[in-house]
Amino acid sequence: MGAAAGDGREEEGVMATDFFWSYTDEPHASRRREILAKHPQIKELFGPDPLAFLKIAAVVSLQLWTATLLRDASWVKILTAAYFFGSFLNHNLFLAIHELSHNLAFTTPCYNRWLEHYVFNPDQETYSYYGPLNLMTWHVGHHNEHHDFPRIPGTRLYKVREIAPEYYNNLKSYKSWSQVIYMYIMDQTVGPFSRMKRKAPKKDS
Repeated sequence: MGAAAGDGREEEGVMATDFFWSYTDEPHASRRREILAKHPQIKELFGPDPLAFLKIAAVVSLQLWTATLLRDASWVKILTAAYFFGSFLNHNLFLAIHELSHNLAFTTPCYNRWLEHYVFNPDQETYSYYGPLNLMTWHVGHHNEHHDFPRIPGTRLYKVREIAPEYYNNLKSYKSWSQVIYMYIMDQTVGPFSRMKRKAPKKDS
């Protein structure tokens, strides 16, 4: 899963000026094949989350209730509520749309349509976050697990790591999103080019 260095690969203590270019296969498909061969019971986790619609409806209802409650409030109160409360609801719904894009709320794709990554270590493309905020964000922190098995809804992703720990416990992960933000700002070797890219396969003419 190594990456070939591009012309702009950073030296020690220097920010990169080009993306990290990899000339190997992306890791998720190969890891998915290996895990399914070794742990076929993971297929039982595939399919929509039956409570997804209710959770989305609850968050939207909470937004509408908050708007009604603050209809005569001052701008200071409105902006404070928007920043410290509304932002969490907004981010929750943003990630709900992500779940819907994978058809994880309904079995019929059109119903999902109606309701609707940075590199710190060049040897690892995708990172997971294992912390309490997963409960508010559709478990989006289980990033590696999601890319390996996009047909599994967020509420079941933690079971992938429980079933196949040998594939995830050795990967770099984080327990604090604040730490990641701090690293992005303060680490001089991390910047806009801290992304892994691959050449698009050539189409047969």
